[in-house]
Amino acid sequence: RVALGTWLPATPSRTSDGRYSHGTAKMRGRLKELSDDAFDSPTSLPAGTNLVAWARQTCEACGLSVVADASEATLTQTWTLGTARTGDADDCSTKLAAVNRVLDLAGFDSARTDPMGRVVMRRSRDVDARTAVWAFKEGASARFLPEATEEFDCGGVANVVHADYSGRDADGNDATVRGVAIDSDPSSPYSTASVGRRIVATYSYDDLPTGSTAAEMQAAANAKAAELLATQRSVIRRVGFTHVYAPVAVGDVVTFDYGSAAMSGAFAIRKQTITLGAGCQVTEEARRFER
Repeated sequence: RVALGTWLPATPSRTSDGRYSHGTAKMRGRLKELSDDAFDSPTSLPAGTNLVAWARQTCEACGLSVVADASEATLTQTWTLGTARTGDADDCSTKLAAVNRVLDLAGFDSARTDPMGRVVMRRSRDVDARTAVWAFKEGASARFLPEATEEFDCGGVANVVHADYSGRDADGNDATVRGVAIDSDPSSPYSTASVGRRIVATYSYDDLPTGSTAAEMQAAANAKAAELLATQRSVIRRVGFTHVYAPVAVGDVVTFDYGSAAMSGAFAIRKQTITLGAGCQVTEEARRFER
């Protein structure tokens, strides 16, 4: 009576001893329909294109239903998809890659599907700015198993960020702008002063930053780099635990309160493993960014 997911069956198999048979099938989510498809030629998005609306239309053209947050994010100039090589930062070799690239430009999370197989497009927001849909709390009514894991991943922390913009200026000439932000604060645990070396992260954008003069565009690029630096200083905190069925899905925020193990906080679910057995146990990988 509860939808756990909507899947495309792949590699079904059957085992039999002559009297009884049982079968298994590997399953893939409906985003596979987008990753299996690609544009036959480079596709141009004209200036003024609403990014989320385009992503939605692309999914619906593949037969998928979409639930999306409203967005006014538009392109300031024409952008052509399908010219990057597979594996490049701007890889749009599949329709799923193109949709996720466009959603990223609009400030949205990557596309995901809900249990009914609908594509969900949600605006990126910090975990603490979102309402938790479920609370896992230690005690007599706890729904999770005693064993849980916790890790802190600082491998992606950078202390220097470059925000590179390339496009055409008002005169139609090619132009580039690089915004730079550096964490040199000795009190910051991952700064250039504390670590003793530079750790650089670079982000590329296909249109010029806002501003009518070179100074204004440079200031906008530097502001974007500073914004990204705040994110790059974040340590990823992950928790893993197993619980009996609860109506939570990938992308949802939950609270995990396990005082005996000194683990607590609000986390966004990143990965689920569902076991179709007693209690329909679900193993969660949830995370938050801590600065």
